[in-house]
Amino acid sequence: MKQEILQHIISLGFNVYTCNDTANFCLYERGDKLGMFTLGRCNWEIHSVHKGNLCSGTGFNMADTSETPTKEELELGFGYAPEWAGQYRDSVVKYRNFEEFLKDRAVMQYKKVEKAV
Repeated sequence: MKQEILQHIISLGFNVYTCNDTANFCLYERGDKLGMFTLGRCNWEIHSVHKGNLCSGTGFNMADTSETPTKEELELGFGYAPEWAGQYRDSVVKYRNFEEFLKDRAVMQYKKVEKAV
């Protein structure tokens, strides 16, 4: 993901994490809330993040956006599940914090993206 995008998200007050320089997504957090920003098939997307399960996977697409999302758009990624999720809402279990997420996803190594000087 381009550094300009990562730095934009940091400038909005979020901590940003990526697994490598070529990944098409990043995780962002503030406090104990976690969201994901990713390049979808045709556009940029904001996703919620929760513990994986057979009913609702690991998160929902909460909004489509541009390469430079607003703070309010990114906060949608902290949501539980969108209204359209209906019956699958009951299957959602959020991570307590980013550290719990990392323990569950030990296969991938994430690094914090530092603010550019």
